[in-house]
Amino acid sequence: ARPSARPTPPRSTMKLLLLVALFGLAATAVRADLSDYNVDEDGVLVLDEKTFDDAIAEFNPLLVEFYAPWCGHCKRLAPEYGAAAKTLEADGLYLAKVDATAERSLGERFGVQGFPTLKFFKGGNPTEYGGGRTEKEIVQWIRKKSGPATKPLEDADAVQAFIDAGDVAVVGFFADATSEGAKAFENVASGNDDTAFGIVTDAGVASGFDASLDSVVLFRNFEGDEPRAAYDGDLTDKEALATFVAGNSLPTVIPFSQDMAPRIFGGPVKVHFLLFADTDSSEFDDLANNFRSTAVANRGKLLAITVGLDNGRVMEYFGVTEGDLPAAVIVNMPDGQQMKKYLYEAGERGALSSESMEAFAADYFAGKLAPFLKSEDIPESNDEPVKVIVGKNFNDVVLDDTKDVLLEFYAPWCGHCKALAPKYDELAEKLAGVEHIVIAKMDATANEVDHPDVDVRGFPTIKFFPANGGAVIDYDGEREVDGFITFLKEKSTQSFTLDDDDDAEL
Repeated sequence: ARPSARPTPPRSTMKLLLLVALFGLAATAVRADLSDYNVDEDGVLVLDEKTFDDAIAEFNPLLVEFYAPWCGHCKRLAPEYGAAAKTLEADGLYLAKVDATAERSLGERFGVQGFPTLKFFKGGNPTEYGGGRTEKEIVQWIRKKSGPATKPLEDADAVQAFIDAGDVAVVGFFADATSEGAKAFENVASGNDDTAFGIVTDAGVASGFDASLDSVVLFRNFEGDEPRAAYDGDLTDKEALATFVAGNSLPTVIPFSQDMAPRIFGGPVKVHFLLFADTDSSEFDDLANNFRSTAVANRGKLLAITVGLDNGRVMEYFGVTEGDLPAAVIVNMPDGQQMKKYLYEAGERGALSSESMEAFAADYFAGKLAPFLKSEDIPESNDEPVKVIVGKNFNDVVLDDTKDVLLEFYAPWCGHCKALAPKYDELAEKLAGVEHIVIAKMDATANEVDHPDVDVRGFPTIKFFPANGGAVIDYDGEREVDGFITFLKEKSTQSFTLDDDDDAEL
């Protein structure tokens, strides 16, 4: 429920709020004066260092995309973002964008490390955008963040328009909007930024949608799925209702794409069953139908996701090659904990069928599966200044009680990692004579470790493992040689000096 113990605003403020409510159209018209800003053909504000602060103050709230002109993901987002801007303008809401390659100071100010980065500014305060990347998903997320958690729906036309506005809509039909069930519904809606929630209190309107009062129905528009799902649990059980919504707000079988990624990884269901397959092959339809039965049997407990050959980077991350197809992996991605993977062993379980995939999922939930950790071979020679760590030698090298180890987890394709490489090499060369310090790197796309303090979610990730089993420290300082050296002198378990030090005591 929303907080109610708020201070009463001054009389002048109340009068202003009343005028805004009564003359909303006039307020929107004033707000729509964009003459002080550069605006593209879709109505997206194009901001720079001079106009940024004024814009987030004037257009509150405001979603801002930090992009790079050369970025492929940004180019794919552009038409959806522009279409969303046109739709939202009718609500008096606006979208903005910043070329972070030209406005570097803004990118640095808001910690932009990849493209596109979307941040939502409300009251001048930035938060991470957590919605999808289609027009409907952007519009729905912004409306949800900018208005009340639920929308009152007065008649059948309003309900139908609400259902048609997006891929998913949840409607609560309540005889009393102040009942405990309605309050629980409101609470769940407040905690869900991705889904639209509406309330109906008219029995006649409810019957027009084959619903009775004191019920909740989720309406969806996904190919191959039933267009509606009725909640059959306790209306006052907020956790059960939230689980129902989460389990029905995505397609039963989800084709993986960059657009779907935020909804897949940002949702409350953290167990993902990935089916890697050639989606253009003649066998795929039968395989997908078999997969669907597993997805239906475990709805709300796991997400069933197909990954095709067009997602080579995902396949590489999970160590799946085209020759391995079809293949299956169950992934557990709990918040704040390390991801764990469980491979479907075709040699033991046989070909992928509805029965074998359902048995695989059942064994996972019964705790019968052991996680899989991939590793490259230990290098025959490891005498370069930067030591190469793989899964098989992680414990021996990184957890050596006599060594302080600075370890970079990188990806071969990562631009930031490539930019860091020469500086990291220089650091290792400078410290080559310091026996108790090891500068090391691990290709985190080809190697995995089971360590409570290793949960790599981006690249590069740099961690310091002190000798004697001390607490692991994340490195978040400057990615410059001097910054690393300053950090190591502060955190190392033994003092050390370098040839070019000015301070003999260090």
